[in-house]
Amino acid sequence: MSDFNNDNDNDKAEQNLRQAAAIVDQQLDAGQMVEVDPELAEFMGIIADDFPEEDALEAHLFPYGRDGEKGGEA
Repeated sequence: MSDFNNDNDNDKAEQNLRQAAAIVDQQLDAGQMVEVDPELAEFMGIIADDFPEEDALEAHLFPYGRDGEKGGEA
């Protein structure tokens, strides 16, 4: 019976991750900055090494790019 509960817990956790990933995708499509926890990032295939710390800081400080226009490069 323990295996049955573990399967349900795993299914529920995956379902939660899928729902969270869908929300993040919608937010990103809308041009919003989104912070995700490491578990969700891993689930979505986002690897921390893909985003150097300097780039993350630049994006945080200048979300619309240095030129101030939305969609500008960070």
